[in-house]
Parts: sequence; C-alpha cells; structure tokens
Amino acid sequence: MRREVLEEISRCGSDFWHFATNWAKIIDRESLRLVTIQPNLAQRKFLDATEDASKIYILKARKEGLTTIVACYFLWKALFRENHRVLVVSESDAGAKKIFAIYRRIYDNLPKFLKFRTAYDSKTCLEFFHRGGVECISAAAKGFRGDTVMSIHFSEFAHYTHIPETMAAAANSAPDSADIVLETTANGMNDAHRLWYEDAGYAKVFVSWTDDKGYVSSKKAEKVPQQFVDYAAEFALSEEQLNWAVATYYTKCVSNWNTWMQEYPLLPEHAFVTSGSRFFDVVFPHVKFNEGYMEWEKPKKYRSYVIGVDTASGSTNDTADYSAFHVLDVTDRDAEVPKVRTVASFYGRMPIIWFSQRVLQEAKKWGALVVPERNNNGAAVIEHLVNSNWGQVYTQPKFADIKVPDPSKMGWWTGAETRPIMLARLQEWIARGWFEVIDPRMQHEINTFVYNASGKPIHDIGKHDDMVFAAALATMGFEQAYHVKEQKQRRRPVGFAERRQYKKQTGRRPEDEPEGHFEDDDVMDFLDEDLPSAMQID
Repeated sequence: MRREVLEEISRCGSDFWHFATNWAKIIDRESLRLVTIQPNLAQRKFLDATEDASKIYILKARKEGLTTIVACYFLWKALFRENHRVLVVSESDAGAKKIFAIYRRIYDNLPKFLKFRTAYDSKTCLEFFHRGGVECISAAAKGFRGDTVMSIHFSEFAHYTHIPETMAAAANSAPDSADIVLETTANGMNDAHRLWYEDAGYAKVFVSWTDDKGYVSSKKAEKVPQQFVDYAAEFALSEEQLNWAVATYYTKCVSNWNTWMQEYPLLPEHAFVTSGSRFFDVVFPHVKFNEGYMEWEKPKKYRSYVIGVDTASGSTNDTADYSAFHVLDVTDRDAEVPKVRTVASFYGRMPIIWFSQRVLQEAKKWGALVVPERNNNGAAVIEHLVNSNWGQVYTQPKFADIKVPDPSKMGWWTGAETRPIMLARLQEWIARGWFEVIDPRMQHEINTFVYNASGKPIHDIGKHDDMVFAAALATMGFEQAYHVKEQKQRRRPVGFAERRQYKKQTGRRPEDEPEGHFEDDDVMDFLDEDLPSAMQID
C-alpha cells in the first residue's frame, strides 16, 4: 500500500473531522444527492460536546441531522478501534433499520482503502475483521444482553415504552468508560424529562429548530395565527423563519400548537411543558421526591382536617402502586369558595393492614374526617377504622340522583359516574388557586397525569397517580369535614388566651358564633337546623 494512503488512513483514524468532511457521504435533504458531510450548527453542537464528555443527552427539534452525525461519529470509532462495538437502540424495528441504513450508506461509499473488510454483515449488523462493529435494534429487543459494547446510541429514547428498563439493560452491557448518547425529541414529562433536569452525569445539548439555517421560507404565510405573531415577537424571528414556521405548523403539525411546540421547540421548557395531552394545566419542571411521610404543619386547635386515602394492593415490589394519604386543612372558606391547605401526606408501599393502622394513627393525630375508597383495597381500611371505633368516616351521596343523598355507604366509591366528579373538582381547585400543590409526590404525578387514547385521565405508562387520587378524595370530604368541625367543638373558649387562640385559628370571635355552636350550647338543635338532611339526627 502506498505511503500516502497509509498516511491518510492514519490521519482519518486520529481526526474525526477530517474523516467526516472528506470521506463520509450522506443524502442531501434538498438535492437528494450523495454529498460529503459538512456539519451544520446543530451537528457541531454535538461534536463540541464530545470533546469534554462521553455521556451526552441531546434534546432536539425534528430533522436537524443529529441521528446522522451520531451515526458517523460512532462508525468512525467502530472502524478505527479494535473490538469497539456500537449498539444503537431505536424506538421501533423500522427505526432501527432506518438508522442502520445511515451507517450502511456511509460505509458503502467510503473509498476502498477505508472500507475495512467485514466479518459479518446483515440487515442490522456490521462487524469488521478486528471485531469492531455496529448493531441496530429496537427498544423491545433482548439480544443486546450479555454483549459488551463501547458506544451506545439511544435514539428517540423518550418514546420507548419502558425507558428505565430498556436503558438499564443496554447500559449494563457496557463498561463505565463507554460512550453513551441519549438523543430524542420530547414526549411529555416522562423519564426523559426527569433525566434532562436531573444531574445524572450527562452533558446537555439542546438543539432548537432555529439552529437549522435551512428552516426558512421566502414564501409569505397567508394566514398567521395570533399565537405565532406573539411567538415571533418574543423570540425575534426573521420574516423567513416565521414563514417557514407557519407553513410547518399547518402542514406537519396539523394546526396543533402543542404538536408544534413539542416537535419544534425553541427552549427545552417548550417541548416538555406542552408535549402530550395533559390533564392539569400546572407544571412542576424540576421536581424530585422521596417515599415516606411528610409534614408541613402541626395539628392546631379549632382547625378542621380531612384525609384522602388511596390504598394499593400491599405489594412492596418496585413496580407496584403506592398507598397514599393526603391531609388537608379545610377550615377556611370564603362564602362557598374552598381554601384548603396541605398539612401532611404519606406515600409508600406496605401491607394493607400496616397502612390501615397508619391511617388510623393519622386520623387520631389530626382529629380528621377520613375519605377512603370503599371499592377495591380501600374496604380493608374502612373495616379497620370501624372496628377501631373511629366515627369520622365519609359517607357518599348518590351522584346519579343528587337530590336524594344516601348516607348509608361509608367511603367513596370510584366508578364511571363518580371518578370524573372527583377529578374535575381537583382540577378546578388547582386551576383556581384554591389548592396549592406543595407535595413533591403530587407534583411529580401531576406532571405525568394525561388523557389516554380513549380520553380517560390516567397516569402515563410506567407512572403512578396514587397521590393525585388521595388528594382528590380529600377534596370530596370538604363539605362533610366542615360540618364535622362544627360538631366537634367541645366547649366555648373562656379567658383571654383561649379566645385569642380561637380567633387566630378560625378568623372569628367566639361570641360571633351562632347559638348552639359549642357543645355546651344546644348542639342538637343546631345540627338539625343547619346540617343537610343526609346528616341530620333524628
């Protein structure tokens, strides 16, 4: 082999930029012809990151050439490093084949002196004589277990069905020194969102659609939605960029603003906040949480509390649902406007009997009305409360016939008619600012509480909604808890200190309360006159 050829091989092996810009060919997006790679701004952002980091997370807009540049970079490593195996994990079989076609095209169009001999060649795998090579598989495949790889490309990983399991299985086949590239468009507030905001050891590379200088059009948009007028002004878009954006919005995003923001974000927050069909409007971008008990306030005299209880099966494995309770202070109200406040909560996995005991302990601590579900596993909690002589348990009216409440059923029945009622109340109270969400477990679940394909509000795949339902159950006990508060005043406060404490906690002076408000007044007359018929005492 001639000396100049050997020198070129040596240079290509030590200089990726020289290899790529002189010998790596791809199909040009506009001309559809084979051209040598000339990295654009988005691609250069990735290459710049590789100089200082081996673990990189790319959050991107559509069609920026990031998959192509990662493929070129990893093929270069597989070509020039003995035993350097590259694993590409795509969201689907079709995606894996499409990415492998990029590797194949670059390899097939190399000059003969760089087209190293292959030992194995298939539709999704290319292995060279020195045992370096590339394999492309789908996220559902299991074949990568046990194979040692030195570079992993997780392509569109936010769209995997089981993100943690897929990534763990592949990453466990690689040494700590391996190169790992996470590359994706956003897909709601799933684990890809969490990884972006966590300090998980990845260098973060965000690529907006404006990083691609080809995303412009001289053809003036005929109808510009007001959202785009405001958007263009806020981000100082050129007229050509606005033309392209509006045309793309109509043709590729089916005139859906959420789809536009997800597929073509200008900021990471745009992609994550608006992607997916979310049930709640509020978003908590950087939330982290732990299991266990949390308390924000201590129990206070003259306050009224309610506990919503969502009971899981009692399994303690890592994929099981959580048992949760949520304690609200429901004392304050302005006319009919609720003003509730979270004071404590619990979120964990434990046997049902232990959880039932924990709920009873909490109910006694706060003197609270308990609102458990009475279907499924919640029946065991109700039974424990009743057997323990805890009298403050919610009784549910029949929402099918709201004029005829039925107080005979203890606990809340979550069914086709009542589930929308409780979720709608929680949604409204949060949206109106009547319920400030301070519990990080609830914040995390709200981020991933979405409408499924049939339009039902539920947790996203692989996520949980136990604290959301515990809080929703607590709101359903608001009215009954308020009247329980009225019933449980033991005596009229006496003395300056007690009277001052009563006013501080309730906002009212004892002498302003109606006749019969305290137990040492005629409480039976008060109850019969003021409580709903479902709760009057015969």
